[in-house]
Amino acid sequence: GGLSASALHELAVKTLDYPPPDQAAPPEEAPVAAPGPAAAERATSGAMSIWQAEAALKLHRALMADAMRANQCFDAAEAGRFKAMYDGLERDRRDASGGIHCREIAKLLAKVFPRSTTSAEEHARARALFHQAVAGSGGAMRLFELLLLMRLARDDTDRTRLQRELSLVQETQFSPSEVDEFRAIFCQALPHKTCLSMAFHEFSSVVSRIVPVRGRSMERELQNLYEELLNLVEGADDQSFGFGEFLLAMHRLVQQNWHGINDVAATISTDVAGSSGETRASVAAAGE
Repeated sequence: GGLSASALHELAVKTLDYPPPDQAAPPEEAPVAAPGPAAAERATSGAMSIWQAEAALKLHRALMADAMRANQCFDAAEAGRFKAMYDGLERDRRDASGGIHCREIAKLLAKVFPRSTTSAEEHARARALFHQAVAGSGGAMRLFELLLLMRLARDDTDRTRLQRELSLVQETQFSPSEVDEFRAIFCQALPHKTCLSMAFHEFSSVVSRIVPVRGRSMERELQNLYEELLNLVEGADDQSFGFGEFLLAMHRLVQQNWHGINDVAATISTDVAGSSGETRASVAAAGE
């Protein structure tokens, strides 16, 4: 009635979605052992009961939750980058409490919020987020406060992005089903599921599924549209071509019937679906 190490690994992947499925399962000769008198017996047998597995999974989940809270919900790689940023400040630039000296904070904020050096609005935003981050430490900026500052900045950026996305959905006047289809197309074109921004070659690839982008002239037209919409992003240090910009770009291509894109899409939709009931999002989906 025991579980082998590989079976426990598989159970952890299905239950917690961690570690990633592509990581190799631990070998049979290295069973998972937990503290306690029964650890030696489990180590020799290479198995544990379902109840011991449940306890191990609960402990693992609690440890992961603690780690996420300590890292302000950043993963280990992101938290490591921010720690390196913090450690990059020389020790003699720390104050008596171990925090970043006040004269270095301005440089740090300029690095975290690049536009704060040229925009009064962004400067005020950076100061507000900084004071919110250090409110519980008496004004000291240590590693925890830096991680909190980065979390506040990320959440604020995401909030702005979502507000803009809602505005662009209303501007394009696509139906909810069309928006859902376009979102699926957008997500499929991204390199990984955590990515929220589309590079130009990914945007061009989506359009090419309907109208092949041939020659420098057509590519330049798409490049100009991409850059125009990219430059419309306001209030963000990391300008990106997100779903809202993608939706607006597709709306413009449809409105302009760019290089006959509507006619080609209608033909593809008829051939694929055998009907005229396809939504406008089939402009891209039918070409896959």
